Amino acid sequence: MLREEQVARQRAPLDNKIFAELQRVAHASKCDDSADMLLRDIVTLGRYIGPRLSEYAQKNQKKVDVHTYPSGTTVIKAFTANDFIFYDAKKHIIEDLCPESIKSIAAVKITWRIQKNRQNGQSITLATDKKFPDLCPVRSAVRMVIRARHLQQPDDLPLTMYKTKKGKHLYLTGGKIAELL
Repeated sequence: MLREEQVARQRAPLDNKIFAELQRVAHASKCDDSADMLLRDIVTLGRYIGPRLSEYAQKNQKKVDVHTYPSGTTVIKAFTANDFIFYDAKKHIIEDLCPESIKSIAAVKITWRIQKNRQNGQSITLATDKKFPDLCPVRSAVRMVIRARHLQQPDDLPLTMYKTKKGKHLYLTGGKIAELL
């Protein structure tokens, strides 16, 4: 018999069937600002960058989680639109994001302001997946920024916001993700 610390605490990875179902449910929602669309985008991006829950979600749907340094300075834990820089094929920054500009985006640079491993300021650049656009992390990232801006979320506040059927704007939480999955 294995001792508790010897048992792997792994969960089954999200396979292609799950991604196909996320796509189907997202498109069935018929609302670009829905929780289903947001989940599809964050899971697609998460496949590539493996973020911790605190790096993209909140503990409460209406409150922003912050980290307070010993100096008293506070920083928002989750990604904001300011943490994403989009580039075209010539490596020029694209600032005017809209659904039409998605096709001209070739890459995204994502910067972590704060991480549990203390590698704050770490960046990663991802290229667009032209072969499989539905699984493209860059397209998912740009849709999240467009969604947040459409919901009038300032670029310095958490990015993962969605609109309910009743018109409320809420933050994505771990509980909401579990409910949707």
